[in-house]
Amino acid sequence: EAFYDAMQYIAYLNAPVAKFLPSWWISECLSSLVNLNIKVLLNNALMIFTAAGAMYELLHFLSGKMYFTALANIYAGRKSGKSGVRGIKRLGLIAKDLKIFFRDTKQWSQLLLVTALILVYLFSLYRVPLSFGGKGYPVKYITNFLAFLNVGAAGFILAALALRFVFPQVSLERKTLWLVYGSPLPLGKFIAAKMVYTGLPMIALALGVGIVSNIVLQVSSPEVFVLTAASIVVIAAGLLCLAMGLGCIYPRFDTENVAQIETSYGGLLFTLSSLFYIGLILAIELWPVQSFIRKQMGGRYEPQYFIFPAVDFLLL
Repeated sequence: EAFYDAMQYIAYLNAPVAKFLPSWWISECLSSLVNLNIKVLLNNALMIFTAAGAMYELLHFLSGKMYFTALANIYAGRKSGKSGVRGIKRLGLIAKDLKIFFRDTKQWSQLLLVTALILVYLFSLYRVPLSFGGKGYPVKYITNFLAFLNVGAAGFILAALALRFVFPQVSLERKTLWLVYGSPLPLGKFIAAKMVYTGLPMIALALGVGIVSNIVLQVSSPEVFVLTAASIVVIAAGLLCLAMGLGCIYPRFDTENVAQIETSYGGLLFTLSSLFYIGLILAIELWPVQSFIRKQMGGRYEPQYFIFPAVDFLLL
């Protein structure tokens, strides 16, 4: 009798007793296979697969909430504070790009050249109306026409900035791009973070250049003022998307020199496409501006010139 109790105790220790654990379900499946009990086999197999699916969904949910935090801490080299996972998802990549930008002297030092280029450009605009000065000369008509030409000149400056700062963004990731593919972050959000990182300064710069240049040119017409400033912003947005898209299609990971990325096949294609894009916008706006200036000079006002260019402008 004591031997029987001892054997029961040993069997109790060897066999799983928690019927809510997968180990019990697996043992029941094996036992049902030996005994050919199909009903018990199907019931326990269903519980095993259901528990496995539920555990997979739970781990997928937790990894989406927690794994990106650990990845961002490792990649950025710091621990996150109280901002939470949502703040890291939105600002983690942007903060990383800003740190890399200001740590690399080859990149942030070029801001001085950009600032000098813009100042020289605005100063040249300030001197342009004076060169046409003369007693009784209609300066306001000339300034409105120069404001229209200023759209193309500002577009060329923005194209150069997009080629330098936006187009190489994906190529500059180089060997660290595997972290993006290995992370739970969708590739679209990665590109969106790059767009926000480069787009906000570029749009703000375009808006500032458009407003300040019109003020320097002393544009007297509110219509021309708004049209040219809005055109510069639209050009900046279009060049931003064009540079980021071609930078993703034609990356170059075999070089660390940004100049070689700019002079690659993709950079040449972006340059030609940006020139065509700026010329297309100027061609679309040519008729409305010409009609408006003709009206100011006492000519006939033709409102139909604004219909098709307005539709084309919205499409662009």
